[in-house]
Amino acid sequence: MVVYVRVSSRGQKADMQRQKEAVAAFCERVGYHVDEWSEDSGSGFKYRRPQCTRLMREIELGQIKRLIFAHKDRFVRFGYEWFADFCVYHQTELVVINGDSLSPEQE
Repeated sequence: MVVYVRVSSRGQKADMQRQKEAVAAFCERVGYHVDEWSEDSGSGFKYRRPQCTRLMREIELGQIKRLIFAHKDRFVRFGYEWFADFCVYHQTELVVINGDSLSPEQE
């Protein structure tokens, strides 16, 4: 199981830490064991983020069975439905612990 966290800029380390803490608490509460923590700093509008790209490849290869993130927009700002369908096709379960998106202002 992989956890993915993202912030828009490197200056948001506190926000990154809050995401990690929220996801860790969720995983502990439901009994998930995290195998890998993956993080990016960069805009959700851009899809060329190193960890995001790597995770997409690993999902396509069937190497990730469950991917967890705090908010839908932490992985992709637009096109979440396409990404979710991609994961279903490749037998990867997506777990979003908070379905609400953060607006660009909140981020």
